[in-house]
Amino acid sequence: KQLAYDGPIKIVAYLRRQDSFLPSLYKQAVSGGRKTDFDTWLTDMSHRGDYLPVLDRWADAFGAEAITVRPYERDGHTIDVVEDFLSVLGIDPQSMPENRRRGSHNPSPRRELLQFLRAFNQLNLKINYEKFFFTVIKRNKAYIRSADLLTYDQRRALVSRYEDGNRALAVRYSREQAPL
Repeated sequence: KQLAYDGPIKIVAYLRRQDSFLPSLYKQAVSGGRKTDFDTWLTDMSHRGDYLPVLDRWADAFGAEAITVRPYERDGHTIDVVEDFLSVLGIDPQSMPENRRRGSHNPSPRRELLQFLRAFNQLNLKINYEKFFFTVIKRNKAYIRSADLLTYDQRRALVSRYEDGNRALAVRYSREQAPL
């Protein structure tokens, strides 16, 4: 069934702290065949953590009032984005079917397993990364970890690098009290 909608366009952007987002994005890149080490990739892709120019381009096209920014993490935990989005729309998430998947849908490999996957990429091996990864974590859940590529000091440096842009972004586009 197609819904008819003739109202203004609204954009709800979920943003993750850069010190969580960039390592996660790198892990996805490795799963997609990237061969580059994390430090090189981070230098080349640091612009991906600068959210403000992206939102400013959207604001130029749709107006700043059309954009609402929501934090992807709250109180140190990833939120249920579907549930949160429904609440933004004014829909009670409890009214949705119970068979909707909940929990961790996108686990990421810890550093040691990621290096193994990168080695596959270096050898140009064609494997089903998802099947391989889920087979490994089915046997040992310890191979799941998402925040293990950066030291504490590196995390602080990344957060600091994007601090001014994040502050401006919060002032321009955040419609809630939760910190971004």
